[in-house]
Amino acid sequence: MLTLDNLRDETTAILSFIEQKWAQLTGNARGGHRDKLASWKTLAAASTDGHLDDTDPDTPYILFLPKDFIFPGGRFVVQFYWDSYFIILSLLRGNRFELAKGMVENCLFLVEQHGMVIANRKRWAAGSQLPFLSEMIKEVYQVSGDKLWLEKALPVLEKEYKHYWLNQDHLAYCDLSRYHAPSCFPKDYIALITLDNEATWDLSPRFEVEDILYLLPIDLNSNLCIYERNFAYFYEQINQEEVARLWRESAQKRLEAINDLMWDELDGLYYDYNYKFSERKKVKSLATYLPLFYGLISVSQAERLHSNLCLFEKEFGLVTCDQDYGYSDRQWNYPVGWAPLHWIVYKGLKNYGYDEDAKRIALKWLNLNYSIWEKTGSLFEKYDVVRGSHEVLTDRYKNQEGFGWTNAVFHALTVDLTS
Repeated sequence: MLTLDNLRDETTAILSFIEQKWAQLTGNARGGHRDKLASWKTLAAASTDGHLDDTDPDTPYILFLPKDFIFPGGRFVVQFYWDSYFIILSLLRGNRFELAKGMVENCLFLVEQHGMVIANRKRWAAGSQLPFLSEMIKEVYQVSGDKLWLEKALPVLEKEYKHYWLNQDHLAYCDLSRYHAPSCFPKDYIALITLDNEATWDLSPRFEVEDILYLLPIDLNSNLCIYERNFAYFYEQINQEEVARLWRESAQKRLEAINDLMWDELDGLYYDYNYKFSERKKVKSLATYLPLFYGLISVSQAERLHSNLCLFEKEFGLVTCDQDYGYSDRQWNYPVGWAPLHWIVYKGLKNYGYDEDAKRIALKWLNLNYSIWEKTGSLFEKYDVVRGSHEVLTDRYKNQEGFGWTNAVFHALTVDLTS
């Protein structure tokens, strides 16, 4: 069993395995297609599921990217947006700076080319994902200190923020944003396509076809709030203090709206907000910890979230939702646990001084991954954290081996706990 005392010694073999795995999961798409989303509108207008090409997985239509990248593994041999953030956390801790920087530059290229960050496979290009580009840029910049690189990246980041996440499809209510597939898809299928693609937790009790276009997601708006705070930080770095001040004001305005609409004082949790019916959608999920992760909230709110950790903590880690809400076929749900959500809760707890709880959560996740690796020789996309197994429900596809962000979070947690 892994403990804080033996972690450095006992993880040598699995960290070596992960290091070798990065070589296997490194790919490039410099031979990919260079056409743009704008040229697919006719095809999109006839699509009822958002898939635009290659029903044959052996002949995928891959889009060009300029730099090498880590792909997740299994059936996913492309660069995915939010996977990339968690992967570069490991790459930067493992002296793979150029690869991490290249993955960020791929995302910047996608914004310039398509107006948003999409997976570089045409079939999976029906929208973006939970946006992490500002955090990715910050991670790379804080290692390099390269202000010229930062200045070049900033207008592209603003393009993604303003022209995608704040466009007429996404800006919904009280200056907060929703998920919404590109409007070139058929109007009658936009909700379904949004649910299956851009909503990112695919699928979750948080979202239904009937309400996806009326929900203000807590994680999406927390990420956009940190975009605004990061813009303030970035403009301070290049000595534009007045611009930075405006961004700080924008972040504060968004945070006030988040707290007003999404924070439930009685429950001590954040929920997605349905602005059509003026009510919070009472699905308890780990999305509630995004504001904690970013350090956005008050000490008293943090204490409430800390006290509610018991809703999600099981023997082998954190369940994505506290119960299945009547669904047994949704992977972002009970009893499934995911690497990125463990990292988010771990760092959020540390932000507010709950170090012992953070360590406990991290060790549960590390031990689960380690035990599965010892039995199978692999790391997987997700796990059943109630039974402690990689044999999870098969809803959209079977559990995938690889696996980019699982490898990355294992490595990043180990480094953090032993440094």
